Amino acid sequence: MKKIIKKLGKWLGYLVLACLLLATVAYGYAYLNTEHRLNKVYPTQTPAITISKGSASVTRGAHLYVVHACRDCHGPDLSGRIVLDNPVMGRLVARNLTRGKGGLPADFKEQDWLRTLKHGVNREGKPLLIMPAHETTKISDQDLADIISFCQSSAPVNKQLPPQQMGPLLRMVAGLMDPKFFPAEKINHNLQPIRKIQPDATVAYGEYLATNCTACHQSDFQGGPPLAPGYPPVPNITANGRVGKWTETEFMRTLRTGLTPEGQQLDSTKMPWPRTREFSETELKAVRKFLLSLPKAKSLATN
Repeated sequence: MKKIIKKLGKWLGYLVLACLLLATVAYGYAYLNTEHRLNKVYPTQTPAITISKGSASVTRGAHLYVVHACRDCHGPDLSGRIVLDNPVMGRLVARNLTRGKGGLPADFKEQDWLRTLKHGVNREGKPLLIMPAHETTKISDQDLADIISFCQSSAPVNKQLPPQQMGPLLRMVAGLMDPKFFPAEKINHNLQPIRKIQPDATVAYGEYLATNCTACHQSDFQGGPPLAPGYPPVPNITANGRVGKWTETEFMRTLRTGLTPEGQQLDSTKMPWPRTREFSETELKAVRKFLLSLPKAKSLATN
C-alpha cells in the first residue's frame, strides 16, 4: 500500500510539474505574442479634414460625443477614468482628452486625433489597447471633425491617470484566444473615408448609428451569450427579437427611459439607455428602421 501511495505521489508530482511547464510555455508565448502586436507599426496616411471652430460644430460635436459612446469611457468632462484595475487582469485606462495636467500634450494636433480615431494607433503608429477604433473609423469625416472640434474646445481638467498595463490573465486571453483588445488589427487601414452622411430617418443612417451596438449585440445584431459572469444573455434586437414586436413609440420610450413595454427596467450598466435617451427623434427612428430590416425586410409595426 505504501508503495502504491508513493508511486501515486511521484506521478502526481510529475503531473504538477508538467502543468507548470505547460502554463509557463503558454504564458511565454502569450507574452511574446502580445508584445509583438503592441509594437507593430501600422500605416497612418490619413488625409487631413477641415475642423471648424464655430459654435455650431462644437454643439453638434458635443451631441455626437455622446451618440458615438465617447462619453461612456472618457466621461462628460473628457477627463477619462480607470476602466479596470486588477493585478491579474491589468489596468485599462480611458485617457484624459483635455489640455489640463495629465491630459493631451500641447502639440497634439488634428493628425494625432485622426490616427487615434481612424486607425487606433498612437503617434508612433503602434496600436492602442481597447480603444474602439474599429467603430470610430466608420464615422464620417464631417462627424469626426465636429467631435474633434468639441474636444478641442472643452475646458482643461487636471487629472493624472496611471498608464495602461496588461496583467498576466489579460495577456493570456489576448495572446491565445481573443484579438478584440487590439482594434487596430480589425481595421482596414486603406478604407476610403465617408465624407458626410445625411442624418435622415433611413435604414442607411440607422446602420451607421448602430455600429457601436455590435460590441454587445454582435455584427448580426442577434445577440449571444452573456458578456461576463453575472450578466444576462445579450438579446436579439432584430425584427425576430422583442424589438420587432414593439411599436415605434414603445421602441423610443424604451431607449429613453430604460423601461420596456413588458415592464422590465433595463440595467443602465448593461444596456446604455442613458446614452440612447440623448439620441434625437430622427436618430432613434433611423436605428429602429435599420434593426427592423434585419435579418430580412419586415413591415414596420405601427403606433
